[in-house]
Amino acid sequence: MICKNCGTKSSGNYCSHCGMPLEKNMEKEEAEQKKQLQEERFQREEEIRRQEEEKKLQEETEQKQQKEDNKKRKEVQIVKKQAKKSPTDYSKKMGNGKSKPSNRKKTKKKKIKRKGVSGLLPTKVMPVKTVKKTISRALQGVSVLLMLGIGAVLVFAFWKERNTLGALQMMIEERNYPLALFIALMVCIIGFVLLSSIWIFSKRKLASEERIKSFDSGRGLLPFLLIAILVLLAPELKRVVPQTHEVIQGFLLTMELLTEHQKVIGTCAVFGFVACLFRKLMRI
Repeated sequence: MICKNCGTKSSGNYCSHCGMPLEKNMEKEEAEQKKQLQEERFQREEEIRRQEEEKKLQEETEQKQQKEDNKKRKEVQIVKKQAKKSPTDYSKKMGNGKSKPSNRKKTKKKKIKRKGVSGLLPTKVMPVKTVKKTISRALQGVSVLLMLGIGAVLVFAFWKERNTLGALQMMIEERNYPLALFIALMVCIIGFVLLSSIWIFSKRKLASEERIKSFDSGRGLLPFLLIAILVLLAPELKRVVPQTHEVIQGFLLTMELLTEHQKVIGTCAVFGFVACLFRKLMRI
């Protein structure tokens, strides 16, 4: 131990050089260390409180700024809407200055010019967009009808051949696995057709200039392509798949139905693919 009085090293309770007790020095050091630790903790707590208060103030200021920005945006949007209806009110609200006096002759000339410009715009610009929209909608309806036609053909074929592999009522009792596989495959194909027909009606949405715009992206292109590929590969799959197991008879029956109605389903799929491709190219 080091004595605080003389600075000599000594062991025991008292200093060997000056005779000062060493335990009291230790107690004083411990008390001072405790005080220092308490002060440091107090300072840390104060710093943490200050940081939390600063964060709260920053959040409040950011929220206030966001509210003000939203108010300004709403005001600007309202003013723009009113400007479309009455441009004179827009100029007054935006503070362009006092309304300048204008002669009647000048106003008449301006009106004539505006009429000329407004008469030229619809004839050149507007019909192109309207024609494209009508064409895209017509193609959309045609593609939906073609998809529904494929679904109707598949439903009719399924209902016609429902009892070829056994009775539907006795399927569970007899454990007729080929019939179960046939039903599962046909339900999956018909469900895919119906879902794709609903999906064709939908449009893609994009955000531009703080607005959400929807346009026809030619949805239904991939379903028609998949159906066409399945119909074309049906006879090849029927020939390649071995007929060793009984369960495979359900798969073979589905391929037979697709090969029987290959022309109708294939033509509908091809025309639907072309219609969706044109819609995607126009993209309105």
